[in-house]
Amino acid sequence: MLFPRLIPVLLVRSGRLEKSQEFGSWKYVGDVLNAIKIFNEKDVDEVVVLDVDATREHRGPDFAMLEQVASECFMPMAYGGGIYSADVARQVMDRGIEKVVLNSAAWKRPQLVTEVAAILGSSSTVVSLDATTNRRGLVRYDHRAGRTVKKENLEQRLAELVAAGAGEILLQSTDRDGTLAGPDLALVDAVTADTSVPIVYAGGVSSLADAEALWRRGVSGVAVGAWFVFRGPHRAVVISYPPYDLIAESFSRIGRSG
Repeated sequence: MLFPRLIPVLLVRSGRLEKSQEFGSWKYVGDVLNAIKIFNEKDVDEVVVLDVDATREHRGPDFAMLEQVASECFMPMAYGGGIYSADVARQVMDRGIEKVVLNSAAWKRPQLVTEVAAILGSSSTVVSLDATTNRRGLVRYDHRAGRTVKKENLEQRLAELVAAGAGEILLQSTDRDGTLAGPDLALVDAVTADTSVPIVYAGGVSSLADAEALWRRGVSGVAVGAWFVFRGPHRAVVISYPPYDLIAESFSRIGRSG
């Protein structure tokens, strides 16, 4: 049986592993290489590493860090941060990375998605969307490039990026990021309704029950940050991942009820 993916997301700032809440309120949670080693031991199927400073600092990827991480990582890895051209994307893949994640650069210039997909293939070209649901219940794109925020119709832009060659969408809820308050199911429903490529959702997930609710809505993967690094009301740092048999049991309930 092929299970939907349950994917740790590691956020890197100045070479440190940190975790955000609502895209701010950063907390240091350890060393990225140590986290990769722990997830290796837990037989994680896939991991996402995002250098969240690269765009703000107007620089490309930290290739030295990437080479270190790739050398320690025994699972498929996606990387995002500072990928502003197809050539940079190729250099990332040359380090042993399986997928690249585009965000700011793709929104500024959707043609970049086409250029990257032409070299790497659509299956290795992921576009990350930072989104929210406004007070009237309408889904809007909430894009944070550096310090700026703009809002526009999410569905229209999503269709444009898929047409440009995006093979997967990483949908991140800005409202739920790091809150452990449960996923934004309305946002997921709005995006999955008319999207032909796999959707990976991130934001607010705190349990396998949350992941199961998302899998039932057709997402290909559930990306997790805070749930896998924090424990208890004081958010003590403890890196964890559910045992395979519990993930299998969760997914089997979807099959029995389908």
